[in-house]
Amino acid sequence: LARTQEQNWQLLAGLAVFRQLGRPVLISPWRRPFPGRPAAVAAIATLAAMAGAWCVRSPDPAAAQDAVRVAAAARDVSRPYPARP
Repeated sequence: LARTQEQNWQLLAGLAVFRQLGRPVLISPWRRPFPGRPAAVAAIATLAAMAGAWCVRSPDPAAAQDAVRVAAAARDVSRPYPARP
């Protein structure tokens, strides 16, 4: 658990190192000291998911899920925007 925003960014950037340990990685960007605005949380959730996080906690799961889906669709433009189940 990081104590500063800078440490959180470093952990997020190094997520692949944690994934190599073979255990699921959970990210909870809505707690301090990450930025707490809903758009920032959705953006951080997207970055974490794209980096391979197993799970991302969010106070607004639907917004975070939409953001992740949009980023995934943009990454692979051959897929249409996935609809919510």
